[in-house]
Amino acid sequence: NLEPGKADKNRLTALYYDHKSFGYGTNFRVGRQSPTGGGVLHRFDGLQAGYSFVPKWRINAVAGVPMDRLLSTKRKLYGAWIDAEALTSEISGSLYFNQQKIDGYLDRRAVGTELRYFSGGVSVNSQLDYDQLFKGLNIASVQGTWQFPDNSVINFLYDRRATSML
Repeated sequence: NLEPGKADKNRLTALYYDHKSFGYGTNFRVGRQSPTGGGVLHRFDGLQAGYSFVPKWRINAVAGVPMDRLLSTKRKLYGAWIDAEALTSEISGSLYFNQQKIDGYLDRRAVGTELRYFSGGVSVNSQLDYDQLFKGLNIASVQGTWQFPDNSVINFLYDRRATSML
């Protein structure tokens, strides 16, 4: 807020410790984080960890507290997902499950997928998020770029989201 005489609000977007062990195939991140996948939709304070169990395959877990305030409620989230970095030479993706609770009551139970395609001058990212609790689609999104040899580019986006999120 840049208006004179009005309070400014600062939001800490990210402040975390990140550790990766290439020898053991593990990683973890603890602290304030922005969503990086796995169906997590908002900033949170918590822990995210992963383990590469075979080349190009990783299992991940997350647990924490969403940081966007919602009255005086107590909220928490947790989830798991599996990443496949090379389903084919062009396609990678993940499959996730996550859940959120507010004051001990179930608020969100989602399953979804994130798929990515890269080949030559074409890149496509997509996400499908389904809420099992409310039996509805939260997100159906496809975004892509097609770059031609003459450096001209076509961008496209289809993004359907429930408002507000289920």
